[in-house]
Amino acid sequence: MKKNLWIGIGIAVAVILAAVFIVNQTKRELREIRIGVITPLTGPAGKYGIRTKWGIDLACDEINKGAKRKVFLIYEDSKGEPKEAVNALRKLITVDKVKVIIGAVTSSEFLAMCPIAKKNRVILFTPSASNPKISRAGDY
Repeated sequence: MKKNLWIGIGIAVAVILAAVFIVNQTKRELREIRIGVITPLTGPAGKYGIRTKWGIDLACDEINKGAKRKVFLIYEDSKGEPKEAVNALRKLITVDKVKVIIGAVTSSEFLAMCPIAKKNRVILFTPSASNPKISRAGDY
């Protein structure tokens, strides 16, 4: 239970930081702050992704209470697979035009996405990936 609480708190901090970054960096007026989320909602890692989604949704609801600009989350299912995570990342960057993405849950997914995030200058947070290579994966 404590682990889930810390995951939720970590996710809330990440969402808040992402929202502040977007608000401060945006030159044109936006109606909403859009944040992409890549997490396994199905497949063997789905139970972790669903719990991650609960924490992110909770944080988003708290942020949106009384906010002038609402945070809008765009979820993509990685199925716990690096190839699916990369496809989801490309879709969020090219179609949805998000500049901040939370995900993925597993280290293999996250590391597969890092070069694309770096190339496109998209901020990428992970709520739980823990491979030591992540700290050297780039500035984004």
